[in-house]
Amino acid sequence: MKKFNKKSEWFSFVDSRPVRNLLGIGLLVLASSLANAQDMEKIQLTWSMFVTDGMVEQDVFIESPANKDEVRRILVSEVAKYLDTKIYSAAVAPPFEPMKAEPTETYAKGSALGITLRDWLQAKGSGSYACDGKKATLKASFQGLVPNGVYTMWNFIDLNPPSDPWQGLLVAAGKRDGSQSFITVDAKGNGRYEQVIEPCLQLSGTQSIAGLAIAWHSDGKTYGSSAGGMGVAAHAQLMTLFPGGEGSH
Repeated sequence: MKKFNKKSEWFSFVDSRPVRNLLGIGLLVLASSLANAQDMEKIQLTWSMFVTDGMVEQDVFIESPANKDEVRRILVSEVAKYLDTKIYSAAVAPPFEPMKAEPTETYAKGSALGITLRDWLQAKGSGSYACDGKKATLKASFQGLVPNGVYTMWNFIDLNPPSDPWQGLLVAAGKRDGSQSFITVDAKGNGRYEQVIEPCLQLSGTQSIAGLAIAWHSDGKTYGSSAGGMGVAAHAQLMTLFPGGEGSH
């Protein structure tokens, strides 16, 4: 079973960014055909964040010191400095650049998210995934999420190694209409997800990287098969990679 180096092979998911292409369609077909090759082995899921994997958070921002009407991403080296700083959305979905170590771009400021960077970075999770060849059981529990927040679960597939510019596929976990993607979160920020998914999800392989991500919807809305505008009203908070499996390509 193949393991992946998170920093070199990580990525988050994109919805409103321009990546819907033939590659994505092909990977979706591949995911369906390969699912039947998986055995009943249970995979323990380890959830992490961009910053904990040495990358810049993609979907939350701080005010630009030079212009209060603009926001920018927080460098990994700046996290400790800005822990108690309020975070914001962008007014328009910015480009997805998780491998860029020191982004300097600024974006028009969106809405205040009502939490600090420290609040955002408290999130953690655990879970498991098991496929019987036809259907899979996906379970996950989370702590430190936005209290009573609206969250959804997403399945992503990317090239291995990742392409530049990024190209990949994002679909709602479970049914493609998003009806199985909702995560229940209580007033203490504890979240729970459990669904039986058919067909099984594609695992990572020598030419593809697959995994799951959860998104917080700061506008309190969900959008079915769409995650919504990433960095604007939807914010990827935790991610996990699937390992390689028998039959993966």
